[in-house]
Amino acid sequence: MAPPSPPERRTTGPRVLVVPGSYVFDNVGDVVMAQVAVARLREALPGADLRLYAASQELLDANDLADTRAVSDRPWFVWSAAVERWRRRAPGGALLALPDEHPRRFLRLARLGRLVSDPAAAAAFLDEVAQADLVVLPGQGAMRDGSDRRTLRYATLALVARAFAVPVVAVGQGIGPLDDPRLADRIGVALRTFHGLGVRDPGPSAETVAGLGIDPARWRVTGDDAIEAVVGRGALPAPDDRIGVSLRNNRAAAVPADLPAAVGRSIGASRPGARVELVSMMEKAARGGVSDSAFLAGVDPGAASAVVGHEARADVALDALASCRVVISGTYHAAVFAQSLGIPVICLAATPYYVQKLQGVLAQFGDVGGTLLDPNDPAFERDLAAAIDRWWDGSDEVGERLRTDAAAQAAGARRFFLDRISVVAA
Repeated sequence: MAPPSPPERRTTGPRVLVVPGSYVFDNVGDVVMAQVAVARLREALPGADLRLYAASQELLDANDLADTRAVSDRPWFVWSAAVERWRRRAPGGALLALPDEHPRRFLRLARLGRLVSDPAAAAAFLDEVAQADLVVLPGQGAMRDGSDRRTLRYATLALVARAFAVPVVAVGQGIGPLDDPRLADRIGVALRTFHGLGVRDPGPSAETVAGLGIDPARWRVTGDDAIEAVVGRGALPAPDDRIGVSLRNNRAAAVPADLPAAVGRSIGASRPGARVELVSMMEKAARGGVSDSAFLAGVDPGAASAVVGHEARADVALDALASCRVVISGTYHAAVFAQSLGIPVICLAATPYYVQKLQGVLAQFGDVGGTLLDPNDPAFERDLAAAIDRWWDGSDEVGERLRTDAAAQAAGARRFFLDRISVVAA
């Protein structure tokens, strides 16, 4: 079925196209970052026509984004696929760059050459971008190895925006790893067109961006956007003798299938009888894996411990994590939330992508409030038990510094974002 024609352009305020990290809103971190971006846009651009890529309007309504409009991502996918077909066949030079520099001319050619599966959808994508005054990418970790199609889609979006003179502002971005030269080159070209790029950590992400040769005047380390939701939340439960656990098992994480059991044994060895809060950050099964809650069900510290599961919602996750003395996390945003709350975190990562993500969390907060372990290490259970012992009273030691860091990051990220979108506000 052909996508609907683009709605008439509103005149009450600028039109902003917002590209969240998830179009089905099944990931707590992605939802929170989209909410923060929309709140900032509403503050800076009253009356703006905010359009989000989303699977349905109902999803936006259910996630406190009812004052925005859902836009189908299918036209974007159709366009990106046509561009990649062209790039595989074009001889190079000016012809290779045709979709990036003259998108409407390319679409006419692609129709004749049958490179585009749905010309009407591709045209709708071009119209959506051309009619925007600004494109905003809330925080996410989409531009990386192992996510080739998605990374290339972001490149095509940025370059189409440049062709129509529409500024792109991205904040809270996790960039990399980008060891694939083809991906690195393509996304590097796109990032150089951004009006503003905020990366979330001063470690791996910043190093990747610097290695791509992006003009330092265009980018800055801003921390993670979700921190603002933690800082602004108000009173939370006081830490108790509890341990928080958040794990994920999908193709990107590639952790051992018995990780929950190993974590349970380490908790039982270090803190028998401690209450364990199981914190889900994504309820649906991710690609090549199971849901967070299903995976966490395997955590069993022993009969003396109470184990409590929690649904994948930001407010629920924050309340559960705030009550803990230490958090064991294989998920990025549970670690971000814990550090922002002043709670030490023991990060678990088994792949280069997750190592970079979770090293980045620790680097965001000065590498003072936690450690990173490899669940494939033969000594993992012993090391995890030792880390729990080490950080059990860590919130007393580093909690205030972590919370101060969180407040500073949130304020800096807000300033950077509002400064970069001022090109539209003006």
